[in-house]
Amino acid sequence: MKKSSKILTTLILTLVLMSGCAGSQPNPDLVLGGLDLEEAVNGMISRIHQVMGTVNNLDSAKKADAELKLVSMNLDDLIFNSQKLNMEGQTALSMVMLNKVPDINTLINQVKTSPAIEEILGETLVGIRDKMNSLI
Repeated sequence: MKKSSKILTTLILTLVLMSGCAGSQPNPDLVLGGLDLEEAVNGMISRIHQVMGTVNNLDSAKKADAELKLVSMNLDDLIFNSQKLNMEGQTALSMVMLNKVPDINTLINQVKTSPAIEEILGETLVGIRDKMNSLI
């Protein structure tokens, strides 16, 4: 599968995961081009947890790393597009990220319990956290 196809597949999967998550009206300051960025973030975090739930050995960690790198690329898109938000939207997105970073910190700490798995996943997870922090 080509890299662009994987990115599109991941984006579609993220949107599908998000579709059942909305219980309230989206914050209008976080809607960009019809996409609710808070739900996009929630979908990415859900995907990260789903992927991490499959890690039980080195082979599964390698597969998870590839999936996490796709999520990281989606975060790159979010960072780029967040610049289009008004000040209220950027503040709201900052608060969303502030609430989600502890989830990633927990995953990083769990990965540290296995040096071999940390070697595979640690850099990617820290990169995801750093990208999230850049929006705070």
